[in-house]
Amino acid sequence: MTPRKAALRLLAASTAYLILAIAMIAWSQTAKYVAEAWFANALLIALLLRRDLRSLPATLGAGFVATCIANVAMGTPWLASLGYGAANMTEVAVAILLCHEFGLKRGSLFGERFFLLGLTATVVLAPMTAAAIGGAVVHLYFQAPWRPTFLRWWLGDAVGMLILLPPLLAYNGTRMRHLLFGDRAALFWILTPLSVLVTVLAVTELSNPFIVLSIPLLLVAYRLGVLGTTLACSLNITAVLIIATAQSKGLIPPATGIAHLEESGLIFFSALSTTGPLLISVILARRKRITHQLEQTSSRLQIIADNLPGLIGQLDNDGRYQFVNMRYLEWYDLRESDVIGKTPADIFGQETADQMAPRITRVLNGEAQQFEITMPNGQRMDVRYAPQIKGDRVDGFFMLAHDITNRKDLESRLQEITDNVPALIAYLDDQLVYRFANARYLQMWGLDPVEVIGRPAADVAGPHYSQFLRPKQLECLEGKRANIEIERAGRTFELTYIPHIVDGTVRGMYKLGVDVTERKRAESELYKTMDRAHMMLDSIGDAVVACDTRMRVTMMNPIAVDMTGWEENEAIGKSFAQVVQLIDTESGDPPLNPLEVAMREDRIVALQTNSALRRRDGMETPIEDSASPIHDRDGKVVGGIMVFHDVSESRAMALKMSHLAQHDYLTDLPNRVLLHDRLSHTLAGLRSGTQGALLFIDLDHFKNINDSLGHLAGDHVLREVGRRLRACVRGDDTVSRQGGDEFVILLSRLGDPRDAARIAEKIIQAIENVIAFEDRELHISASIGIAMFPQDSTDTRTLMKQADTALYHAKQSGRSRFSYFTESMSEKAEQRLALEHALRRALQENGLHIVYQPKVRWPEGEVIGAEALVRWTREDGRVIPPDHFIELAEEAGLITQVDEWVMREVCQQIAAWRRDGGRTVPVSVNVSLARLDNERLLEHTRNALQDAGIPAECVEIEFTESQMFTHKEQAVELMNQLKELGIGLAVDDFGTGYSNLTYLAQYDFDTIKIDRTFVCGLHDNERQYAIVQAIIAMARAMGFRMIAEGVETPEEAAMLQEHGCRDMQGYLFSKPVTAVECLTLIRNGLPDRHETAGLRTAHGPH
Repeated sequence: MTPRKAALRLLAASTAYLILAIAMIAWSQTAKYVAEAWFANALLIALLLRRDLRSLPATLGAGFVATCIANVAMGTPWLASLGYGAANMTEVAVAILLCHEFGLKRGSLFGERFFLLGLTATVVLAPMTAAAIGGAVVHLYFQAPWRPTFLRWWLGDAVGMLILLPPLLAYNGTRMRHLLFGDRAALFWILTPLSVLVTVLAVTELSNPFIVLSIPLLLVAYRLGVLGTTLACSLNITAVLIIATAQSKGLIPPATGIAHLEESGLIFFSALSTTGPLLISVILARRKRITHQLEQTSSRLQIIADNLPGLIGQLDNDGRYQFVNMRYLEWYDLRESDVIGKTPADIFGQETADQMAPRITRVLNGEAQQFEITMPNGQRMDVRYAPQIKGDRVDGFFMLAHDITNRKDLESRLQEITDNVPALIAYLDDQLVYRFANARYLQMWGLDPVEVIGRPAADVAGPHYSQFLRPKQLECLEGKRANIEIERAGRTFELTYIPHIVDGTVRGMYKLGVDVTERKRAESELYKTMDRAHMMLDSIGDAVVACDTRMRVTMMNPIAVDMTGWEENEAIGKSFAQVVQLIDTESGDPPLNPLEVAMREDRIVALQTNSALRRRDGMETPIEDSASPIHDRDGKVVGGIMVFHDVSESRAMALKMSHLAQHDYLTDLPNRVLLHDRLSHTLAGLRSGTQGALLFIDLDHFKNINDSLGHLAGDHVLREVGRRLRACVRGDDTVSRQGGDEFVILLSRLGDPRDAARIAEKIIQAIENVIAFEDRELHISASIGIAMFPQDSTDTRTLMKQADTALYHAKQSGRSRFSYFTESMSEKAEQRLALEHALRRALQENGLHIVYQPKVRWPEGEVIGAEALVRWTREDGRVIPPDHFIELAEEAGLITQVDEWVMREVCQQIAAWRRDGGRTVPVSVNVSLARLDNERLLEHTRNALQDAGIPAECVEIEFTESQMFTHKEQAVELMNQLKELGIGLAVDDFGTGYSNLTYLAQYDFDTIKIDRTFVCGLHDNERQYAIVQAIIAMARAMGFRMIAEGVETPEEAAMLQEHGCRDMQGYLFSKPVTAVECLTLIRNGLPDRHETAGLRTAHGPH
């Protein structure tokens, strides 16, 4: 019901309730001998019980409002009206709840249960609750006695219930129309007025009218049903009340039958006179309904029995037929009168009756009978007698017969067939009794048919076999198929029990047996062979999966179980593609099934590369495999087998090796090989309008960190620089480490050539940020060379060379900067490369030579030593300045070879001088620390001294101040080891390096050489003069020897002499000379010694 429809029904019901309430209140104010009759509550209760109103709370609310409005409208004060409303709605609620509690539903309202419980709830109990509350309200508000008020209220509500509730509950539109206008309409219009007329006459003329009053109502109950009876009863009670009302108003003389009755008596006798007819009408209606149902059931049973495919009869204990179905009559061509009440002897004759007698006797004793008979016409019948039990005794029996002629013929043919089938066949019913057995089955047990058919299985098998067979038979009776093997007479039989199920019920079982003796022998041999094969398959390290021609898995070895995640028993019969899920690792799609190809093309097929196996749990494993077909003896393909193994480790190792081959081990950046490959692809794929750049990056003075802090610090710096470089470029750009402190960046997509400069500046700034290492802060810078493509070149090697050239130019320009490649750089780079090659040849072919510049003690002019200076004159006669090729040698990694060559030549020259006899002096050799290798330097120096056969005191080694500070710890260790050899040590170019004076106390050297930059112009510059004074004083205080280099004027010599620096070196005394000339100077001293003696007093300080 829709909410709108429910609301409309509730509104209509509350309106009707309001009208009835106002009418009853008006009537109660005029009645004298009757209690207030209240019909309104009966209306709501009937509608709720009929489910015309669904919501009890809503109904109670609406009724409460209607009650209050009616009472106020009729002059009742508001407070009393509220109490009346509460009393009335309590009555409705109690009536409904009690009916529900008693289980009274719509369909059961007019059963006997309603009269016992429903009328008690609605006529007695519910009005009592309302009367109790209403009496209390009247007593409290109007000071009226409670007990009389309670009785009047109770009786008035009971009258309303008795008059209105039964017809409302019995009302049905169809029945009402049938009653008023149907085939019983005439009877209704006669009996109802007649009953009212009898009631009026009895009430007005008789002293005991209520006995007479119920007589016509009983007639109505027998003839008009429940609805007609409720209407007649209500009309008769209403007539009594009208007479009583008219009598109380004096409209008629006092009625003889009710003049002496009080209100309660009037109500009681009215209810008593109508209750009987109402109850009788209900009972008659129920009996009529049951009779109709029985007639319908009997009719249906008769139809069923007549249409059953069998002959059905019922006989009593005297053997007389009580019932037969239509098929029975048709079968024997009889009429029902020819059978019912007759005995078999009456129908079939005494001879047939005598044959049936023993079985009839047994069935009447409670034993069911089943047998087969052959009719005179040759038809076979299956007959069953079943006792009819009534209570604890047999009351006749049922007979059921089926024509089994066709079945017997079929069984005969089936018997003939099964007797010739090479199998054991039998059938047992649900009682485990043999009903059929073929000849081979009987032969197995060694029995005749009469010893098997109709006998229990346990008797046939005997106790020995029953203990094995019976559990299987019971299992089959539960609807399960059962198998067992037995040994008999030296043969092995496989028995199968198959349940015979009809309509979900096990009716018996088929028993099939096969002699499997030979098969068992063959299987035994096969199992031995298979065991050996399985042992081999289980022992190999590869996974093996076999399938049939339908690509269904037939076998898996343990390795395959582990790799696929499928247990063998689960995988057997599954699709090969479901168990062995192959995928292409690159595309993610399934590859071509190699096993399917192998079987289709009858050849061995390998799995395509990049294939993986997806386990049942989703994990993927790269595999390699091969698939091949399986042939039978005739060479026909009967299946396939696939062998595969996990290549995760080997493939991972290959990937790792491939990665390592293309990446730097320290920074994991692409190495030179991968960079060349990417650069080649980028250049090959250049399109019109696209451009890029190649950046060569070199860390400035990185070697200082490596040499001073060790390789751990250097490695940390390289990794951090690699990380910062990656952060400076896009994801598709390539950052590569070429080796050492060299990095290369490939910028494959640039919108403008200036973008390369912006990225270079970003890189320089990023690298110059502090690098934290342990508890230190490291500082480093970078120089960058940029080559653009396609502007500069589209050739990989040329572009690399150009970027390297630009890097060299950036470093030459002051470091910590970048430089674009230009053609002029290319020319200089080619010149530099040619110079480097020439220097290498010069080292190999002794193209270098040594000159010596004397060291002089002034003013004596005595040569106290010499400095060996390397010179290079090319084959074409061009002289290469030392500052050019020494720097080139340091950058090209040739400086160590140059130093070793010089050391070896100097030692040999000293040895030659010593062999010539006469005086010799120490010769100083300049050693570069740019490529510092302590062990190599020591070993070569030691070997040079030993090869020349000269003492270590003949050689002095000069180190530059800046290089010593750069390689502080290694330099200290080197000097200590050289001192242990006895070699003198000198600091060259003192004052031009870092001038960190702490190293003077840390390094164990002998001589300080004042650099020429302080000596030149000494007499004209007071600051330089003060610096030289400080150096001389400091050296003297610390016990170092001093020698000033670059002395070119007498004034400079005089000022140095004046402050105690007497050892000098410079063009004032001698330019670098050959070994022969130097030896002459050593032995003879400087020429014109007396002419220069006056220099000591020529100049003083400015």
